[in-house]
Amino acid sequence: LLEYTEISFNLPTDDKVNLEIRDMTGKIIFSQKYSFAEGLNTIQMGKKDLKSGSGVFLYDLITSKERVTKKMILLNH
Repeated sequence: LLEYTEISFNLPTDDKVNLEIRDMTGKIIFSQKYSFAEGLNTIQMGKKDLKSGSGVFLYDLITSKERVTKKMILLNH
């Protein structure tokens, strides 16, 4: 069983990225800032980072130019 997930994304230029993960009520359960280079980048998230049970979550990748929101599902076995 994998104990982590990966969030991958492309950046057109070097930039700072803020990752926010919210539960379905909108409560932020994880927030972290990173600096990434231009191109393909990956953030690895472990179960211990989320400290939450199974469910559907929304995550936002926020850069200086845009905000992208996606959905993810966390399954605990």
